[in-house]
Amino acid sequence: MRGPDFPSPLAPPSDTHPQAAADPNADRFAGALLLAEMLGWCRDAVVRAAWGASYFAPTELRQDCRRYQLLRQALEEQWGSSVAALLGRAWQSETPADCPSLTEWLEGLPAPRRSRPLFAAPASDTGGAGHSDAAEARALLQAARRLEEGHDLETALKLYRQALALARSEPALASLAREIGLTVEHVTRRLRVAPPAEQPRPTGRQRAGRRKPRVTSPPPAGQPAAAPTTAAPSPQPGGRRVGWLGVGVIVGGLVTLGVVLVTLGGMWLLRQTMPAALAAPIAIVVWLGVVGLLAAEAVALGVLWQE
Repeated sequence: MRGPDFPSPLAPPSDTHPQAAADPNADRFAGALLLAEMLGWCRDAVVRAAWGASYFAPTELRQDCRRYQLLRQALEEQWGSSVAALLGRAWQSETPADCPSLTEWLEGLPAPRRSRPLFAAPASDTGGAGHSDAAEARALLQAARRLEEGHDLETALKLYRQALALARSEPALASLAREIGLTVEHVTRRLRVAPPAEQPRPTGRQRAGRRKPRVTSPPPAGQPAAAPTTAAPSPQPGGRRVGWLGVGVIVGGLVTLGVVLVTLGGMWLLRQTMPAALAAPIAIVVWLGVVGLLAAEAVALGVLWQE
């Protein structure tokens, strides 16, 4: 770049005008080449024909070469004949002052066209109402997703359906409504296949509390109500066993008493009728039998006492 107070370069660049060393407008030629290359770079033919880092070779400057003709044709087809004429003025200039200034390049280029936004929302009469519905639908959608992550599917499904109703009411939210509709179907299927919550089994007291009371029909008019009857307690197996054991002990005691009396009488008769040497062993055996009966009676009484 050159200016009134800028120091002169030691060696001029390759794209500098031959008469630029003593001219304050020396940057016009280099600026024209830079702008022409930038404007023509949108054509593949210009890109493929480039010499290297620069489009023109150093020996081709201001020469009627193939690269110049190709670039000028590209500028005329893409930007118009006025832009191509600016490059021709710079290329055929005798001095840098003959080159078009940067202001002329700005005026020669076509005015930029405003591009339409890619995702412009269609205009609607509701205006602010549509934005509020969209914001509310998205807020409900976020809340429903948090509930779904927390496995509260029933509440999440309700919020999804509210968001779906809002999205369907606004034409600009048609894609969002389709997305929410698919989510509603998915959550509904999850609710259908979800296993029911397991209920704890009732304890004995709870089952007793759930028993239905006996319903009795009211007495006819004019008759007093009957007193409530209580069911007689059923006999327990243990008590029945104790009763039969007591009867056995009493019978056994009576039998033992009879045996003792009979034994005493028999021994007295043996002593009177038999010799002492023969009666002694018989008496010992009889007394052992009596002792056994008494022991069995004692055991039976002990068992009866424990019961």
